[in-house]
Amino acid sequence: MSVSVLPSEWFVNNVTIRQATIHDAQSITEIKNACHYLYSYDENFYISDISEYQDILLNHNNTEEQSTLYCIVTNTTTLGFFHVYYHYPSKKTVWIKTLIIHPHGQRKGIGRSIIHNIEEQCAVQGIIASQIKVYLKNYTALRFWLSCGYTSIIDFNSEDIFEQHSNRASFVLEKSLA
Repeated sequence: MSVSVLPSEWFVNNVTIRQATIHDAQSITEIKNACHYLYSYDENFYISDISEYQDILLNHNNTEEQSTLYCIVTNTTTLGFFHVYYHYPSKKTVWIKTLIIHPHGQRKGIGRSIIHNIEEQCAVQGIIASQIKVYLKNYTALRFWLSCGYTSIIDFNSEDIFEQHSNRASFVLEKSLA
């Protein structure tokens, strides 16, 4: 069973953050697929099928994985989602696997305020660092994470074979929360 560091629901700057349920699989899939235009920069933005998120949400409480998928909601509209892993890749670390805001909700400060709030809440719970993986060709994401303070390079994943159109080279970046 997963152990959450973050609450099941909270509010940040006029949006509600809440744990995703199986009923959110369709909107999560639609949001991710609305960002497919980023695929040439970031391999995570492949077209997803709803079954991918249904599997994550159905199996969430049946695994030893310490992770939680959250929805970012305003009124009745889901604006985005994020997926966090607790105590991964090491104890007292939170790994932000995914943060996706629908293109219509981007560049409004929502992502930045959510990340800041996640960091504050994790720090209170004894988490001392937050890590993310960002693909080097996804310049918008790289600028976003650097501006959020993720400036320590923990790992660099390069290409095995250089390909001009490859999208797999990435940094693992860390921010101290202590």
